[in-house]
Amino acid sequence: MSPIVFPISIAIVGVGGYGLLRWHSRKTLEKRLSLALTLPREAMDTAREVRKLHRSPLVSLLGKRLGQRIQKMMPGAKLAEMQNQLIQAGLTQVRIYEWIGIRVGLALAFASFMLFYRSLVGFDQQLVIQPLAGGALGYLLPNIWLGQRIKARHGEIRRILPFSLDLIRICIQAGLDISGALRRVVDKVHGPLSDEFGRMLYEVKMGKGRDAALADMSKRVNLPELSSFITLMIQAEKYGMSIGSVIETQADQMRLQKSQRVRTKAARVPVLMLIPIVLFIFPTIFIVLLGPAYILLANQ
Repeated sequence: MSPIVFPISIAIVGVGGYGLLRWHSRKTLEKRLSLALTLPREAMDTAREVRKLHRSPLVSLLGKRLGQRIQKMMPGAKLAEMQNQLIQAGLTQVRIYEWIGIRVGLALAFASFMLFYRSLVGFDQQLVIQPLAGGALGYLLPNIWLGQRIKARHGEIRRILPFSLDLIRICIQAGLDISGALRRVVDKVHGPLSDEFGRMLYEVKMGKGRDAALADMSKRVNLPELSSFITLMIQAEKYGMSIGSVIETQADQMRLQKSQRVRTKAARVPVLMLIPIVLFIFPTIFIVLLGPAYILLANQ
């Protein structure tokens, strides 16, 4: 079999699948738009229609038909862990069954790809091993991506937190209350931290106590620095302490921790530099120094 047949086949299947999904999405969008135009304005739920219009048909298929069935068979503790990970990553709009459907769908896609590959190159003893390995890789890749997203989100919050605390302290010293200072952070600072503060303020506006909203925010983010700040702020408000001085102390401590993390990373640089030196630089030096001598000895 020609080596070009396999990539051409994969390209044809990929282009055909992408075209089919685009066609299905366009038809679904046209159908929903025509239905929305025939309904009276006061009977339309805008938020629900927008969410339905932007939902991918592939995610809907995998989530509703496959993910919901698998979700019923999974233990509650595992489902709660998945939910917490999605919340920490900022994916609050993704449902559990959709995430399960995506993972299982990728596992089936990778396994099918490897099975198709084996059918082209020939069947042998690896017919079962490679599809299983591909399925396991497809099932684990979303979790790896989710872990990296959580890590990046925590890093962004950790980076902007000292500046946000300084802004809160300045606003409190200027006469604003804690809610007004947090609102100023939401308006002036952009990123996941301001999004979490905005959600907390919305919950307070809807009737939840501020301490409870802050505690829920700490659980959602699950970052030690932010949890420490929230705990100190709740205790300072409860016992009548100066919130400005508490926030200033917490900001200074976070800057010190950030400096220590930078110094730790800098101290690891010489050790990490040994890897390319040993693998690439030393062999080149040995070839230049000992190569001519080896050639002379080999010719004698």
